Amino acid sequence: RYSAEYQANFLNALTISATTFPNIKFFIKPHPAGMWLTSRFKGTLPEHSNIIIAEPTDPKWERPLLADYFRKLTGVISTPSTVILDAARMNLPVLVCGFDLELNKFSPLAIANNIDDWTTFINDVTHKKTEAYVNNNIQFIKQALIDGNAIENAVNLITS
Repeated sequence: RYSAEYQANFLNALTISATTFPNIKFFIKPHPAGMWLTSRFKGTLPEHSNIIIAEPTDPKWERPLLADYFRKLTGVISTPSTVILDAARMNLPVLVCGFDLELNKFSPLAIANNIDDWTTFINDVTHKKTEAYVNNNIQFIKQALIDGNAIENAVNLITS
């Protein structure tokens, strides 16, 4: 789904972040269909004690809902996905991994195009400088969601 360059940038940023911030846990929950960084991954996994990769096929990681994880997190760094919307809706600071992607639809959220963006985000979140991120969440949610009943909205859109 993502280019080799994107994947390499993600792994590099993760590895540098885990090394730079040894007291912070980095929890990775791969999508159950893609299962990147798990049994399907053919590369070298980052080996840091503060990186936790949840194998989707392991029963211990199957049951918890994403919201259950979010309640324990300080911030979310993710590929562009609905995880970003869910985290924003739970008022968590979010950083979208951009690298070589065009992510206009995720504006005004913070976008990581390099390791410095990751480091800034992690520093901000750990030092409770999150007001701008939460304000961006509010704007993003307004752009991403349509008020009202989803079925009625879809029918009205199709029939109008």
